[in-house]
Amino acid sequence: MQGTKQIHRLAFLVIYSLGFLLVSYLAFETPLPPNDEKGLWFYAGLASLLMGYILTSPFFTPPGDAFTNAVASLLSLLTVKSFPPGETYFAAMALWWFLIGYSILVLTSSFVAIISKDSETPKGKVIASAGMLISSRLGSPKLMFSLVYLFALLSFHSNSLREFLPISMGWILCVGMKPVEGFWLFTQRFIEIISEKRPEVTKVGIVVGHQFPNVILVKQESEKTSYGDPLLVPSDDGESGLAIAMDHIGFSDGIWLRALQFKNKVSDNTLPKGFTESVFEVTSEKATQLAEGNKAWQDRESLIGIVAPESNNTHIHIDIARLNIDIEEGRIVEVVVKDRSVLYQVIQGVTKEEILFQKNTRGYVRAVARKIGSWDEQRREFLSAKWVAAPHSPVYLKTKIARQQSKNSVGVFPGTSYEVDLKNIDQLVTHNTAILGLLGTGKSFLTFELIERLVEKDVKVFCFDITNQYQNYLGDLCNPKRIRARTNVLRSIGPEGKDAVSQNVEEGGSIINFREAVRKIVRNALDASRPERVFIFNPLDFEVWRQDSKPYKDRASMASLSTVEVTQIFVEEILKQCQELGMLDTARCCIVFEEAHSLIPEWNSAVEPNDSKAANGIAKAILQGRKYGLGCFVVTQRTANVTKSILNQCNTVFALRSFDSTGMDFLKNYIGSDYTSLISTLEERHAIFFGRTSSSKDPILIQLNNRDDFLASFRINVDCQE
Repeated sequence: MQGTKQIHRLAFLVIYSLGFLLVSYLAFETPLPPNDEKGLWFYAGLASLLMGYILTSPFFTPPGDAFTNAVASLLSLLTVKSFPPGETYFAAMALWWFLIGYSILVLTSSFVAIISKDSETPKGKVIASAGMLISSRLGSPKLMFSLVYLFALLSFHSNSLREFLPISMGWILCVGMKPVEGFWLFTQRFIEIISEKRPEVTKVGIVVGHQFPNVILVKQESEKTSYGDPLLVPSDDGESGLAIAMDHIGFSDGIWLRALQFKNKVSDNTLPKGFTESVFEVTSEKATQLAEGNKAWQDRESLIGIVAPESNNTHIHIDIARLNIDIEEGRIVEVVVKDRSVLYQVIQGVTKEEILFQKNTRGYVRAVARKIGSWDEQRREFLSAKWVAAPHSPVYLKTKIARQQSKNSVGVFPGTSYEVDLKNIDQLVTHNTAILGLLGTGKSFLTFELIERLVEKDVKVFCFDITNQYQNYLGDLCNPKRIRARTNVLRSIGPEGKDAVSQNVEEGGSIINFREAVRKIVRNALDASRPERVFIFNPLDFEVWRQDSKPYKDRASMASLSTVEVTQIFVEEILKQCQELGMLDTARCCIVFEEAHSLIPEWNSAVEPNDSKAANGIAKAILQGRKYGLGCFVVTQRTANVTKSILNQCNTVFALRSFDSTGMDFLKNYIGSDYTSLISTLEERHAIFFGRTSSSKDPILIQLNNRDDFLASFRINVDCQE
């Protein structure tokens, strides 16, 4: 059966089914036997033995199939209502009870194997292995339903020679001799012989060196071997093994080929005997047969090289064996580390040179990749893999695969379909988020996407936007009419304060009235019963005056508040209202600082004398806001000019393309020097992502979601009208 396709096994099933109908006709003069105990052999054998043995589990019986076989066997046995009287009565009953117990044993062991397969405890692993062993050995369809078949034969047909002979011959032919499969394999072999196919084994050269472990240097003596060709090589233990041809590394009295050995021992009587140095090329068909499902052979098309020296727990160096592949910064590669598939992200490529035989040299490319972790599809996150990859381990380039897009996906690894999820939307707010990058790199679209995710979670969002672009892109999520009404109210209050002189300097100007109006707006906005979620303000729209001196003859010096000071009033009132609403572990309100370098500047970047003090006031409010569900997004293209009192509190960072050396020095503390070196060359809609909300515990380079695709799959209908 091995080597046959599913369509062939289906044809075998049809042929054997016709044979069972013929047996029934010979025994009962009808193609279909009676539907009582006399037909047990037919229905149990045909429906379960043939379908299970030929179609479902021809080689191996997993616990799930064993469970199904046991249930079907029990149901078949329970249909027996009586046993034939006479000398065989007690023997038939005893055999029936034995088969009932046997089926229950298989049912129990397979159930135990299924429920304990993911156990992490030593005892649980032992139980799972024991259940797997019992169910796979005793629960095969061939064994289980042969027993049911023979029970039916001995119990209900042994007294009738006409029934006994054809039914017993049917079992011998279909299960024991398998004539159809034998004829099929004979025909295939005969066709191969007369078609004069290429020999399965051809000598290509001799071994001239080893790079332990698993790398063999071959001097070719025949025509040039291509990358990926299967080779039969002598292993260091004297056994024959399988290898894959990789790159040609030089010329010295012939062509030198480097091969990666992936199977240490091959047992096959058709292979050459007694070769200690010779290397043979085998056909792909023969290699597939000998490899027995080996990963290196199955995934050879994506094999790009091997793990090189100087690799460590966090990075691997890769000797690239193929230059005709699509590899670049950000691509994902896979290496097996201690039997676990571990993913790495390529962050650098360098050229190297080494000396070969007789002072010949060769140049080659070496890639550097940073460990991401082992992907857990169920949890949709990367788990830590705490060891280094073995020398010369195969390295595979991951490509796009078909998968359903996750709703929480913020992007993918470049060139793949491996998605990067936001693991906790609330922590985007409560632990603050920084979105850093130049104009035109996708910074604003990422911000809009994150805002829309907050809206879906019923988080209130206050956007302080001096660019006046938010309303254009978020118009479906806010109420433009109410935005204009609020702006007009606040605009009308400010200018009146220019002549509002007071004996108490702190009461002069329009600050108090403006703050009171802001308080009322914020209180209404944070009312959970109101449908509006997004509130947009431009601090440049508001003219607010404060009194700077004691009055003299009803006159005093007045000064208008800067953009930073106006922003401070809003932030402080938002904090006060959140405090009144009480403590909260999840996100309640998010403040978005667009062009944050103008709204919360660093002390040495402040334009107005009071800006540094106002920025500190904003930072203090943000620091206090976490326990009340308040946090912020810091969106800027000039990291160096934003107050570090807030930036240092951002536990999630999206770093897009930037040339700001001061900002890069700051980011090194978050993402390390290797990823920081990539920031100046990032493409549009690419970012270094790191923080509490990432599905990876380490910094990663991702390609952000396409705006149109995101809107098509995510945007929800929000009724912002009162």
